[in-house]
Amino acid sequence: KANRSGLPDLIRFCPEAPGYELIEIKGPGDKLQDNQIRWLAYCADHGMPVRVCHVSWREPASSSLADGSSHGACPDASAP
Repeated sequence: KANRSGLPDLIRFCPEAPGYELIEIKGPGDKLQDNQIRWLAYCADHGMPVRVCHVSWREPASSSLADGSSHGACPDASAP
């Protein structure tokens, strides 16, 4: 029952190179819960690409994903 929640929020598929990465999103004031920490450790221990992305509010940018621009391939999840 303890493993029913806590999976990362997103799965990012990488069209430029075969692969994927699991991403846990954390907003301002949000912290990893114990069940999320367990899932992140499980994924890392099994060689699955996983990361935590900390986001914050900002002013609207002049360009966004909606403009159709390319934002590149998945970064190397093993890089610091």
